[in-house]
Amino acid sequence: AEVWLDADGVGRRISVSTDPSAAADKQVWSILELWDFGVPADISPPAPDQIRTPEEASRLADEDAPRRNT
Repeated sequence: AEVWLDADGVGRRISVSTDPSAAADKQVWSILELWDFGVPADISPPAPDQIRTPEEASRLADEDAPRRNT
């Protein structure tokens, strides 16, 4: 993983490799960029029936995944 900090020590970018032991040309990186710290946000939490556990989300994603012809 790599983290980029700004002059105030605030994390602005985080990158994570799915398999750090893989060859450089075989790695897949996920990159998250962060900004607008301190900006007011009007956010409402989701209703209880809209919340999923990681296991439920994974199962639902598997069910919705396109099927491959083998």
